[in-house]
Parts: sequence; structure tokens; C-alpha cells
Amino acid sequence: MRLRRFFTGFLYTALAAVAMVLQTSLVLNQPITGYFYFFVLSLVMVGYHSYFLLNAWQIGLYKTSVFSSSHLRWRIWVLLLFFPVLIATSISLNFEFDVWLVLGLLFIFYFAIRSAKGLKGVKGLGWIKTIGLSCIWVYVTFYLPVKHFHVSLDSKIWVLMVQRFCFFFLIALFFDLRDQVKDLHDQKSTIATQFGKPRLLALILGLIVVSATSIYCSYQNEMMNLWSALVLNSAVLIVGCLIYRHEQIKNRLNYLILGDGSMILSTVLLFVDRISLLC
Repeated sequence: MRLRRFFTGFLYTALAAVAMVLQTSLVLNQPITGYFYFFVLSLVMVGYHSYFLLNAWQIGLYKTSVFSSSHLRWRIWVLLLFFPVLIATSISLNFEFDVWLVLGLLFIFYFAIRSAKGLKGVKGLGWIKTIGLSCIWVYVTFYLPVKHFHVSLDSKIWVLMVQRFCFFFLIALFFDLRDQVKDLHDQKSTIATQFGKPRLLALILGLIVVSATSIYCSYQNEMMNLWSALVLNSAVLIVGCLIYRHEQIKNRLNYLILGDGSMILSTVLLFVDRISLLC
């Protein structure tokens, strides 16, 4: 039960976000302060648990108070634990505006979807959901570290940002496919429910090509070595294969392990390369 909460309680997802911040640091060859990782960890925990509790309240999982359900009670304690950490680290990093921007976008995004009656009949919002989540992840795990490094947003950085967006878009699409059956039942319009397999394959291949092109340009611009380029390309290909073969994944928990695990694995491989270069 405790191991399952490690995954369903978003700690695994938060660690994946921390891994992607480390990946940004490794790719850009810029040192990052330790409390930046605590900032990202707490931001993901607060954001995801707030979103979960809002959704639970909306669908009526608890009638009077969040504390009336043992299933939800521990989540409010998680919020109480991580929210002070988020405030303290954001003040230290001068990221107060960024925190409220990210949380505000999550809430606006949530209420926009709910006001659209669960996406019923609104085809465009299916794209907005996937693009919005991908942009938030790029903002937190790439833009904020770049801002912390005081690195200028030149064309080389934008190329890397495009690659990161493609990677997150594929992961978001992977989770859309996890929820496909439920979304079809609820008549929700998402990319997963709109696209047949041929169109889905074309989208996957398109994102892989854009990502590979971005990585190649970054390699040519000496923004990364050959091993880093191979690792990032492999991570995108792995997620693309997971999407294409998603029907063979039966357990919802396995989607989480594999989807977020692709972020952790790619970062570990880059870190190993960095250690080998120092030895």
C-alpha cells in the first residue's frame, strides 16, 4: 500500500520533474543549487495534489470535508507539508511570481475544462489539455532552470526547448491513452479519443522527427555531446513505442511507472556519462 502511494501520491512524478531539472543542468553544463530541487519537488506536489483534491470535490468523492475520507485525508497533510517548503524556496530563488503563475495556470486550466462540461463536444480543448500540460512541464523543468542560470534565451536554447516540448507532449499523449476508455465513456474529447491509429502514428512520427531535428541541431551547435544526443533520441523513441503499443499495458499504475520512468532513466544515463567524463 505504501509503495503504491509512492506512485499515486505524485512523489514519483515529482522526482521525475526533479530528474528533468537535473537533465537541464547536465545538458547546459550549468551547476544548480540544491534548494532548487526542493522548489521543483514541492511545486509538483502542491500543484498535483491541489488539482486532485479539486477534482475529487467536483465529482463528489467527499461530501462535507476533505478530512471525511481516509483516502483523501493524507493528501491534505501532504499539502500542509510541502506548501511552506514551496513558499520558502520560491522566496529564496525569487520565483514567487513563477509559483503563482504555474498554480494559477493549473487552476484556470482545471476550471476551463470543467466549464466546458467535461470537454463534451469541444474538440479543440483536447489539444489544449495536452499542449497546456506540456508547456507547464517545459516551463518548470527547463525555462526556470535557464532563468536560474541567467542564460540568455537565444536560438540554441529555443531549439532545446522545442525538443523538451516534444518529449513532454509524447508523455502527455501516453497518459491520454491510459484514460482513453474512461474519456470515451464520459464523452470527453482528447487527442486519444479523436485520433485513430493511423493519425496517432503520424503524430508520433512527426514529434519524433521534430525532436530528432532539434537534437541534431543542438549537437551541431556543440550544445551536447554524441552520447547525450543518443540518450535524448532514445528517450523519445521509447515513449513513442510505448504509445504505439499502449494496448498491451493493462495496469494503470504501469503507465505511471513507464511514462515518468522515461524521464528518470534518460537523466540517469546522462548523469552516468557526466561521471565517466570526470573520471
